[in-house]
Amino acid sequence: MGAGEYATPVESRSDRDCDGSPPQSARNTSRTILLYGVLLGFLLLAFAMLLPCMVPARSTARANACRNNLRLIDGAKEKWALENKIEDGAPVSKPELAKYMQSGWPSCPAGGSYILGVIGAPAECSFHDKR
Repeated sequence: MGAGEYATPVESRSDRDCDGSPPQSARNTSRTILLYGVLLGFLLLAFAMLLPCMVPARSTARANACRNNLRLIDGAKEKWALENKIEDGAPVSKPELAKYMQSGWPSCPAGGSYILGVIGAPAECSFHDKR
């Protein structure tokens, strides 16, 4: 450079490499985003395939829990009738049976209510079918 000549500023690096492709960091970011997108799509597909299987299982589990509660109520009715020498066909009430329920009075998992009935007849649920 001679006197009075100024150096031209070095041009800044462009967004592209010499061959016209994006720089390496941009390519890695693109691959990462693509990988996460594929992974998310796979997980959503797997969840969508499993969802129909889980709904009937939940209602079956609720019905089984309800049947088990009805068995507990029937056991409490029989125990109460034996201890108090009550004959079949006699009415029974919830307060009379409450002390025979070890873990408290059960409730229907589906929101129904239990119909105690009489001694010798099975208890029923207002929501689920009869046994």
